[in-house]
Amino acid sequence: MLLGAMVNEWMKVRTRWISIASCLCSLVLLLLAAKALQDIIPFLPELSEPSQTNSTAADAQGAFGRLAASMQGVFVVVIFPLLMVIIGGDSWSSEFNNRTIKATLLRPVGRPIYMLAKWLTLILLSVGLLAIAYGSGFLLQSSHGLHDWDLPVPLAVGTVPLWLFLLFKFLLHIIVIMFTASFILFMSFFIRSNAIAMATMMVAFLFGKTLLLLQTSLPPLEYLFLNHLDLPGMASSSAYAPSDLWRSIGILALTGSCMYAAVNTIFRYQDINR
Repeated sequence: MLLGAMVNEWMKVRTRWISIASCLCSLVLLLLAAKALQDIIPFLPELSEPSQTNSTAADAQGAFGRLAASMQGVFVVVIFPLLMVIIGGDSWSSEFNNRTIKATLLRPVGRPIYMLAKWLTLILLSVGLLAIAYGSGFLLQSSHGLHDWDLPVPLAVGTVPLWLFLLFKFLLHIIVIMFTASFILFMSFFIRSNAIAMATMMVAFLFGKTLLLLQTSLPPLEYLFLNHLDLPGMASSSAYAPSDLWRSIGILALTGSCMYAAVNTIFRYQDINR
């Protein structure tokens, strides 16, 4: 039943997901074409600057290192959550507005399973986009040379091989995706207007970051979820201790779990005929 419910969710958003994935792939093809023309057109600027150091750490920041660096910061905190909003931002609100939720619940699928299907589908589709983004970064940076997977990368906790470093970052991205999916479903459930729900989520991701500037004067803001979305960046920055990373993971996990539980509990006992 869970698989069937997930397939049903995929059918609702497949056009959006395919469109976004196609745009990402098209952009990569255009950039690859530009790279190929760099030798033909001398005045075409370089798309990325080569490393200017010769240390082992700099070698690790070659093709794969630049790929990892490109998958943090603005992309994780702003762009990728917005892509998730586009995919599933009206997951609940559209069904309540169109009253299709009644027909859906006539199927032999329990409400908790239906909720779980929405959450898992959004996560899996987002992980798919993330994999495309990582693969695209690999293609764009491959012209700089493919470095040894075992090259050491210095972290706050010590030195780890490059493959483990990238795998760890990818897993941290998935944690961010899991929380973001809970937040999107939470907002879509309680804001029943499609336009208002998606606009509110976009505002939260685009402009909510500015609230962090008040963090020193308003200490509770340090627990704002937007302050903890850049887990991959924290993992590779010397400005953060391992305890900071685990603290951020804990805040995201607790907040995401509470949002998921709130939607699941209310939806389970809600009279949709009202």
